[in-house]
Amino acid sequence: MRKEIVEFVKNMRAETTLDEIQAVCRNTEELNYVFERCKGFGENVTSKELPLSLRIRARSAFKDTPTWEITTLLVQKKLQIGYSKACAIKDWLVKSKGEKR
Repeated sequence: MRKEIVEFVKNMRAETTLDEIQAVCRNTEELNYVFERCKGFGENVTSKELPLSLRIRARSAFKDTPTWEITTLLVQKKLQIGYSKACAIKDWLVKSKGEKR
C-alpha cells in the first residue's frame, strides 16, 4: 500500500468525506483499504449526539425512501456528511421508520 494512503488512514476522522477519500485513492484496492479501516467509525455516534437540524434534514431527504434502500453511502451523498454521522443517521432513520420489507 502506498505510504500516502497509510498516512491518510492514520489521520482520518469520522467526519472525513467521500470527496477527500476519492482525492487520495487511485484505485479500487486503495478504496477498499480505506473503507476497511473506517468501518468502526460510526459505532461511537449515538442518536443523542445527532443534532436536531441534521435529523430534520435526514427525515426530509428520506421521507419517501423505503428503509431497505437507505445506505450509508446514500446518506453521505444526500446530506453531504462524513461516514460516522452517516452511519448513525442511517441507523436512526431505519429504527425510527420501523418499516419491514
